[in-house]
Amino acid sequence: MQILRAQREDMLALAELYAGLAEAVAADKFLPDWLGNPGKEWPLWSPAARLASRYEWPALSKAVDLLADVSRRSPVVRQMEFEKVISGNGRLAPVMMYESQVVNGRFLGPVTFALQALYQKMGLETTGAELPDYAAVELDFLSFLAEKEAQANDDQQARHWRHTRRQFLQEHAGKWLPQLAHRLSNSGEEAWTAVAHLLAAALNPPKRQKQITPKESGLPQIPDITLCTLCSFCVQVCPTHALSMREDDHATRLTLNPSLCIRCHKCEQVCEEKAIDLQGKPAAAPMLVLRESPRATCPRCGKPTVSEAEVTAVVARLGSHPAWLDYCLECR
Repeated sequence: MQILRAQREDMLALAELYAGLAEAVAADKFLPDWLGNPGKEWPLWSPAARLASRYEWPALSKAVDLLADVSRRSPVVRQMEFEKVISGNGRLAPVMMYESQVVNGRFLGPVTFALQALYQKMGLETTGAELPDYAAVELDFLSFLAEKEAQANDDQQARHWRHTRRQFLQEHAGKWLPQLAHRLSNSGEEAWTAVAHLLAAALNPPKRQKQITPKESGLPQIPDITLCTLCSFCVQVCPTHALSMREDDHATRLTLNPSLCIRCHKCEQVCEEKAIDLQGKPAAAPMLVLRESPRATCPRCGKPTVSEAEVTAVVARLGSHPAWLDYCLECR
């Protein structure tokens, strides 16, 4: 049952990946605000990181690394970057955004009407005035097919939708969208380079899943909370933001969102104190507190400073308790 649930979640992640890519490549018409955010805040991040951790998918793993390095930038600048790439910037031929342009050499070619018939057969219609062979529309259709596979009631239905998705990749999207990915990959712009690699990977998904060991079935836990110093290294490496550090005036908490955890073991591997293992039992709660520590207060102004767990860790490393450690930055 857990394996079937994981496979459904994989397909939903793939659907999210295609949907996010559809929004990204439609930037010449409407740029989503999230494209101005750092890569780890994009809606593409969590599904891409999950799939890269569960499948032998080197191209997607590379794309996730590139996405992690994308910094914040004005959405207006992002749109200008995209328009510059697809226009050719006076040096290259413009990028064709419609399959009929590539396959038939013109708008409204036979492929346009073939796709319209296919979508109608599935009970779908393209919204607005966009043609059915537009890049973003084809990616949205792939998202629809992946979601249908995730929602299948039995293996036969799942195989049907899987076959339809793979056939569509082979006969349509996978034949001409790689040229868009290639042009974007040579843009020299970090955001569009990441989009290019995500697109190229999504157009060639693997069929083989990584071998999941019994160890990978558990959630992160901290059996001995005294070992955890709340250093936040685990939070920084968590690819899906399942781990987070939360603070208020009274305490610092390391929390886990079980639904986002992909059991990648990065938190366990990076923990210098060996406080984390992945033997935790499945949890229905939306948020778990793995470690909590009261916050120390500045003896001069009374403001909360770092957690007492961090103070204890620093003292243990230094072998003494320096006076400056107790004060906030302003009072030092």
